[in-house]
Amino acid sequence: MLNCSQEVIKIVDSSVTQVKRRWRSPGVFYLFITIGLIAAVGLSFGLNVLAPRMQRDAPERLGNLELIGTIEGSEAMAQVNRLHGTDIELVSAYIAEYAQGNERGTVWVGKAESKEDAAELNDRMIRVIGKGSSGFSNLQRISIANHEVFQIDGPGGQHFFFISRNTGKDVVWLIVTANDILPIVEQALKNF
Repeated sequence: MLNCSQEVIKIVDSSVTQVKRRWRSPGVFYLFITIGLIAAVGLSFGLNVLAPRMQRDAPERLGNLELIGTIEGSEAMAQVNRLHGTDIELVSAYIAEYAQGNERGTVWVGKAESKEDAAELNDRMIRVIGKGSSGFSNLQRISIANHEVFQIDGPGGQHFFFISRNTGKDVVWLIVTANDILPIVEQALKNF
């Protein structure tokens, strides 16, 4: 009997020793450290570099309207250029569509290279619309929430455009069909 228990102890001791030896190997330790560092760098890169580019710029709500879709990248650029009938030299663009019941809103955002380019684009739209040959009329310069906004009459609802107060490089065009337009425009000014 005594021999049996000594063997059991030896077997247990040798398996414990083997486990300890595996973990004491410097190669395994360095492998885990390397994997951990690669994971940390990858996570940091993803959160700090890639995530801001992949983040949708459009808020989930605009006044009482809910975001129902976005168009981004080359497709949005193509639509903006098609709408203007020419390449308007933007860095990027996106379109956000909102709805709630029968009320609708569409936000077109064109990102210019600089604040000066955004101001030039805005001024060009004012000049073209002011001539009366664009399909839009009744251009009015108004102030909403202490920000210069242009309101015009045109197809599809009330139209507003402005330079983003957040970036100064984004020219925003908003089309709204809603009972209470002001909160939607105010939130657009805040978010775009």
